[in-house]
Amino acid sequence: MCVTALGACNDSSSDAPITEPDVSFNEWQALNLPEGDIAELKWIAQGRFDQNKLNIVLRNAENEYQLFSSFDAGNQWNGVAGPDLSSGRIDKVYADPAESAHWYLTVCNAWPDLGGGIYRTDNEGQSWEKVAVIEAEGEQDISACPSLFFGVNAESYFVADRSYHSNWVSYSADKGESWSRVDSGGYSTWDFPIINPFNANEFYVLDQNHVRVMALATDQNETTQEIGSFEFPQREVFVDTAVVTILADGVLVMAEKTRLLMNDSKSNANWKTLTLPGDANEVFALTSWQGDAATGLVIATDNGVWISFSRGARWQRLGDSELAMRQFWVMGSRIYALSQSANAVFYIDRLE
Repeated sequence: MCVTALGACNDSSSDAPITEPDVSFNEWQALNLPEGDIAELKWIAQGRFDQNKLNIVLRNAENEYQLFSSFDAGNQWNGVAGPDLSSGRIDKVYADPAESAHWYLTVCNAWPDLGGGIYRTDNEGQSWEKVAVIEAEGEQDISACPSLFFGVNAESYFVADRSYHSNWVSYSADKGESWSRVDSGGYSTWDFPIINPFNANEFYVLDQNHVRVMALATDQNETTQEIGSFEFPQREVFVDTAVVTILADGVLVMAEKTRLLMNDSKSNANWKTLTLPGDANEVFALTSWQGDAATGLVIATDNGVWISFSRGARWQRLGDSELAMRQFWVMGSRIYALSQSANAVFYIDRLE
């Protein structure tokens, strides 16, 4: 293994030297956040067409969940009124991948008729409409605490949700106008989709036991079809979207606290343990970073943030800081990272 600062890296122990792509980043900078005592920052979203437009959801010291918006990359923030809810709390905010004026907000509530679900605005939060996740005529919208995912195709939406008895993943090919169920699970597990950014026709559905590889079906009578399935290296692994990512060629990488695991053949027997960089002992979060000529694996460890363009064979530290992060959001050439304390956000940019 070779560990360096950002730049070329050749490992003499390798049979064939590997030259790292010429990709450089600046240093981590703290994002200016709204004034007040922030107990927890829940989610951040950057405008797809305007890097200076930001929306965040945070929890204050009074345990209130609030939505804020900035048009100047966080220099100034304004509170945004969410949907008119009888109860429940706002949870995550998302930028529409195709419409710059459209934003989505997810709301959690144990009972959907009291406000749980997905809401959309096209006027910067002046008004909101609920997006009904109804899968057949006459069925009730039972979304209670959803998470929203966008496919590579801007028309494709995925929702992971859970009710009192079960959880599921639903898919829409028409921006939420109609839906179909692609996965169902018991209440003891949490299923969610992982979008493959390198293949618009493929996605994964994960739970605590296994991975299902799904393809958007070509048969007009079907929505999706399963093209593969494999288990995690050990049963009952707790996974969430912060610790699983996809690299090019469908390679799945997951962090399991002290281990970093990769599966490049979609089979049970092909999990490989990757070497952690430097003196790192624990992995808190990971994501993939897609550049013009290279794809990187970004991980947050107990001794800083690292990137590898060689599936973990070579590591480069991102910035000089040993900041401990717990979640990433990759938005264009910028990477946002949530601190371990969850009340500070940092960002780093690729140098052109």
